[in-house]
Amino acid sequence: LAAAKVGGIQANNTYRADFIYENLAIQNNVIWGSHLANVRRLVFLGSSCIYPKFAPQPISESSLLSGVLEHTNQPYALAKIAGIEKFINFARVDVEWLDTKFDKGKVGRIASNPPMLSKNKNEKDIEKLYNEFFYQAEFILNDKGRIVLITNENSLELLKKAAEKNKFKTTEKRIVMHGKEERVIVVFGK
Repeated sequence: LAAAKVGGIQANNTYRADFIYENLAIQNNVIWGSHLANVRRLVFLGSSCIYPKFAPQPISESSLLSGVLEHTNQPYALAKIAGIEKFINFARVDVEWLDTKFDKGKVGRIASNPPMLSKNKNEKDIEKLYNEFFYQAEFILNDKGRIVLITNENSLELLKKAAEKNKFKTTEKRIVMHGKEERVIVVFGK
């Protein structure tokens, strides 16, 4: 998959919502359809716009997610980043079995929407799950690996505590709206 919706700097900057929405929708359909059709290898190409505006030249893969993107094509770049990975593995695995599904140090990114604290969820159970998750993630992530989680403000401190316990640190945090609800996207690194 090379590109979904493209249009150049002016179009990217003028139709920002269209670019992120349509690119995410198209690439997600292709990726999910490939999974359902048991496609063994899907090549998903990126572009230079996925790297920070002031990335060192020549650009290296390690520059990904290391700085601020160029504003004029940010929606397109964010959609590409959401789909890029050398290897996309769809796995529904209990947290305590991650180390049996993935080889040590071979995973570059983990993205998840873990259970969040709420009136209906026991804090001790959630804390135990978060601790196990970060313990397993430490094993399977490579040295430059990142964990991207979507959570709520109530769960954030518990996540940070589990992360720190397993030698992860917060590298980025953003507030986004999910309908009328506020969510936090937080990135952890080793």
